Amino acid sequence: MAQHMPEGYREILLDLSDLPDSEAGRQTAAHAHRIRSMRGDYLSNIVTLRAGDLQVIAGATGLRVPALLSALATAVRRVGPS
Repeated sequence: MAQHMPEGYREILLDLSDLPDSEAGRQTAAHAHRIRSMRGDYLSNIVTLRAGDLQVIAGATGLRVPALLSALATAVRRVGPS
């Protein structure tokens, strides 16, 4: 399954309260809020985004996953191993 992960990342732990005010931050916030809604997870600003989520957000911003992670650096708490 690992060969399907974008750029070798499985997941990131993200603090939504620290997202930058940028296109990458806004796209990430919108996607993360949809995920939280589907998961019924409203108790924390911390959310785990999986590899597929990163691909969707990167596509929406026109960035590759490593560039997206750099753009979100202030909010990224942990990057999962490949």
